[in-house]
Amino acid sequence: EGLVRVTALGPVPVKGLVDPVAVCELIGASALRRRLQAAAARGLTRFVGREAELATLRQALVQSGAGHGQVVAIVGEAGVGKSRLVYECVHAHHMQGWRVLESASVSYGKATPYFPVVDLLKRYVHVEDGDESRTVRAKVTGQVLTLDETLQETVPALLWLLDVLPDDSPFRTLEPAQHRQRILTALKRVLLRESQAQPLLLVFEDLHWIDTETQALLDSLIDSLPTARLLLLVTYRPEYQHGWGSKTYYTQLRLDPLLPASAEAVLDALLGPDASLVPLKRLLIARTEGNPFFLEESVRTLVETGGLVGAPGAYRLAQAVPTIQVPATVQAVLATRIDRLPPEEKQLLQAAAVIGPEVPLPLLEALAELPEAALHRGLSHLQAAEFLYETRLFPERAYTFKHALTQQVAY
Repeated sequence: EGLVRVTALGPVPVKGLVDPVAVCELIGASALRRRLQAAAARGLTRFVGREAELATLRQALVQSGAGHGQVVAIVGEAGVGKSRLVYECVHAHHMQGWRVLESASVSYGKATPYFPVVDLLKRYVHVEDGDESRTVRAKVTGQVLTLDETLQETVPALLWLLDVLPDDSPFRTLEPAQHRQRILTALKRVLLRESQAQPLLLVFEDLHWIDTETQALLDSLIDSLPTARLLLLVTYRPEYQHGWGSKTYYTQLRLDPLLPASAEAVLDALLGPDASLVPLKRLLIARTEGNPFFLEESVRTLVETGGLVGAPGAYRLAQAVPTIQVPATVQAVLATRIDRLPPEEKQLLQAAAVIGPEVPLPLLEALAELPEAALHRGLSHLQAAEFLYETRLFPERAYTFKHALTQQVAY
């Protein structure tokens, strides 16, 4: 909702179902490119429980604005509120005077070089989807040369990224290695020069889906941050890995699910204060483990299925709590994460799930039937991705699952 344009076709009979189903025809994408933009247009849920993280982001902005560039990574599972934290940071009053450029990777973009970079570049030069090639060329050239005429030589690389480079351009004759280097250098020069004109906040979300060329750009850019008025703000899930951890100007913000009091505050805003809702709130907090996205989606599902009646912030129960089915939406997300694992690691996690919540290493070794090196490598990766935690070393090493649902989905 909000991300696409549709035309309602009315109720349509569907074989196997008693009642007709409301069907819509997909017409196209809306101007709202991202989930948070669409959500903001409809009204965002109350923002709670992230005061410390916002304070850290404000401090990073102060340092970056003073010419000591920073990179801040917001890390967490799907639905825990990474994008919302970015949204609150970007739209805070202290961002006055900053230039903000946002982009995000997508699950289908990993095989497309520079996928989020092209999106960010379009925003920077104000390119619209319907612009003709000569219009795009004019916008790129005008934006870059207005910033600094010495950046003239970066223009061909930027035009190539936007697929509007003239056929007779010498840039097309470069060797692949030169071609790649020119693109990375051009992007880096323009962004760093922009940060001299005004402080620059660069946002790259969902790095767990990043392509290799964009990764190379970020690696190169981060090396030049210490003297730039630039804050690079990135988000990713725990399975993503990078080599920035040793940088003194790198900060990681680990987002955990909301504490019960904060989760209850979210539900109070969503559902309302009716005393009869207290048992439902407890059920939702327990089932979703405080994941804000799944709290919202669970409430939305209950409204759509008739379990709740009324208006947002003033709902009433339409059926007894014991009869309410709360969908474990988080299971689908966990299943997707597990499916992305290499086959050997996926099999190892499934073997651990068969053993139970407590996984002794000797039993796992016997069940998995993997070479010792492969077993330990797999366990190391599963811990890095936070599927498993090491619980003890003596008398024998043992592991446990991060959540009971993790074991359930893997099983």
